[in-house]
Amino acid sequence: MPDLEDLLSDAWRDRTEAVAGDPGLDPGNLAFRVRRRRTRRHVLQATVSLPVVAALALGAWTLAGRTAEVPPVTQTPAPSPTWTVSQEPTAGLVPAPAVPGLPDRFLMPDGLLARTGPGWVLATYAAPDPSGGDSAIDAVLLVSPGGVVYQVALLDGAPADGGAPQQVEIVDWQPGSSTAIVMQRSYAPGLDGLGTYARLDLTSGTVSPVEKELGSVPGYGGRVGGAEAWTDGTDNSRLQFVADGQVVRTDLYLATVRASPDGSTFWAFGEDASGDRRLEVLDAATREVLETGDAFVAAGCWPVQWWTACSILAECSDGPPSDGEPILQTHPRLEVFGLDEIAAGSGTLLRTLRVGDPVVADTARVADRTVVIAAQTLTDRTTGRLDWCGQQVHLLTNGAFTPLPLRAADRFHVAGADGRVLVEPITHCEGMNAGAGPLLAIDPATGATTTLLDVPPGVEDPRAFGTDRRGLTGWSAGP
Repeated sequence: MPDLEDLLSDAWRDRTEAVAGDPGLDPGNLAFRVRRRRTRRHVLQATVSLPVVAALALGAWTLAGRTAEVPPVTQTPAPSPTWTVSQEPTAGLVPAPAVPGLPDRFLMPDGLLARTGPGWVLATYAAPDPSGGDSAIDAVLLVSPGGVVYQVALLDGAPADGGAPQQVEIVDWQPGSSTAIVMQRSYAPGLDGLGTYARLDLTSGTVSPVEKELGSVPGYGGRVGGAEAWTDGTDNSRLQFVADGQVVRTDLYLATVRASPDGSTFWAFGEDASGDRRLEVLDAATREVLETGDAFVAAGCWPVQWWTACSILAECSDGPPSDGEPILQTHPRLEVFGLDEIAAGSGTLLRTLRVGDPVVADTARVADRTVVIAAQTLTDRTTGRLDWCGQQVHLLTNGAFTPLPLRAADRFHVAGADGRVLVEPITHCEGMNAGAGPLLAIDPATGATTTLLDVPPGVEDPRAFGTDRRGLTGWSAGP
């Protein structure tokens, strides 16, 4: 039986080579450097969610599994919703000047950024340079929950100092804030489009690389409490927190962090210095460890998302599969752990995964006991080596999967915002955000859908890099 670390490392490597730095993989649009253990210690560029994504796609296996029988669960999907389109009034707003390739939009009223809240989206949208040059215009757009688009800034992507054309892509933004985390990429023949993180001042359009304050190759891991989570690219992706200009380093590596729905706690899942998997639940304000999950990990479980403010959705299985062994033979299942159950490693069965269910991979929390999942569906031949093309989007609500009736796409970027599902179909499996838009907001209760940002007019196959890049390149939604 192959070693677990080899299985995961190979999966990370394969996925990294295909979509390194892809903001479409995770609602936080996160990137960091992956640490390889044992004899193959080297660094690869990847998204910060990949350790969990790859592990979940592999069935969430650990070497120490459990084989207890689990009772069957009734699995009846809810009926598919009927789709409608909502409108929001725009009377009194001033249209922004038309720019070929950019959507219709309005000038942003004074003070609007400070008044934004849950459900608002900040996005970047690329249009060709009207002058016909190699650069592009990066429009920073603010989109209301009802689909009204405001122009925040137009950024000139012209090469600096004779370099390659630049593109700025939104990675993370908090409603009410006048700054955002962005990825700044350079595009030219022979370049792979990998970039560096920066802070974007939404009032001035100034872009400031974070390497000035965090050193080389930092990776962004999201926000918890009043702190930002970053990985240290010079120290094997060590997790660190930045708040008020102070950097606090931890003893976790390759860690994914997720803030609880009420913002009071967060979990961090990664490796300790010896390379063993570790789960910690921490206080968001003090970052004091409240619970540790050694038994949780030993039970063959990996955290997926917050289920409620005091419970975690996890994927568990009986152990790692043999090379080429179908996932279903490892008895994959979803369990829910209350925070007081993590230390004991004993959760409550939510659902046994079966043929036709999605492989739990790219997920986002929508509401209590509701998670959106973009993934392939399981067959009796699905193994740990997944093809990341051919995804579908499902809602998981109280243990029942409901497929959303979306047009086919190779993969999807999903998020939850103010109780709605945000979905961006991506039309190519490989490359960084190679397909661009549309961005849809779906009410899971009624099925009502709003097109927040559409593809450029007349473009059937938009691409987000190269000198002809057009359309949606990055976005972040308020929770």
